[in-house]
Amino acid sequence: MHIDEHFGTDVTTPPVTVNVADLLHQEIEKIANWSAQLPAGGNSFLSLAKIDAGANLLAHPLGTLTFQQKLVPFELHLDKSSGSKISGANEFADGALVLTQDGTPTSVGTAAAQAMSDFFAAAQFIEMSQADRLSKPSFESYTAGYRLGSEDFDMGEILPEDLRYEEADLGELPQPKLLRRRAGDAYLEITHGITMSFGAAGRSPLRDRALSQPAQAAALRISAAPVTVAEKSTLTVTAGGRTFTSVWRATQARDAVTSARTESLHVVELVELPA
Repeated sequence: MHIDEHFGTDVTTPPVTVNVADLLHQEIEKIANWSAQLPAGGNSFLSLAKIDAGANLLAHPLGTLTFQQKLVPFELHLDKSSGSKISGANEFADGALVLTQDGTPTSVGTAAAQAMSDFFAAAQFIEMSQADRLSKPSFESYTAGYRLGSEDFDMGEILPEDLRYEEADLGELPQPKLLRRRAGDAYLEITHGITMSFGAAGRSPLRDRALSQPAQAAALRISAAPVTVAEKSTLTVTAGGRTFTSVWRATQARDAVTSARTESLHVVELVELPA
């Protein structure tokens, strides 16, 4: 006996979409994704007192400012985000970090922002077959943020300052060496200890405690082999001769070539090309 019966109401499951642009806007507003670094080599030209930053991020004028997030990779065409279809923009690149003064861009420190990279799981953002999942890298390094910094500065107005000095009577009778070694004031750590770090002895590299420690072995880091797009038969480089550190970015560049069939192109490492 064959029975074919339906019960209830047939409801179509709506597709789940995500607006990556809105989520990325929230990541930009998070103070935890921003960091500031001091100038390299101690070239600060000034000393800063402790300041209560509150909810804001304080940065040294000659330091660097970095934005880095873990939501989506930049400079990559995204098919999805964590399994959901994307509504709106699906490719983000060319971060615009600009130095401003009083709300207007300043001509000092016009260096371009440097890309910061991090590792992402490619399967969360790219539609791929089971063969691609097994044969191509699962995690790759993509642009995740940008860093801006410049050593240019403007001295501004020079302000006069009255300097303290000591008077010495050269005609005074010489004192015994024992008395000359005695200080007029007692040494106080809270008063004199702070100034010792600015003297020649305090700035000497011999006071660097890191120099007295045993040498640490550098961590072994293996970078991905650079790849490019080339003809299968002649290994002639195409796609503008661009070099990629990501296989998936190179694959997208291969698919965008209109001067040749996609089947005739493949992604190769630079070491495979003829010398």
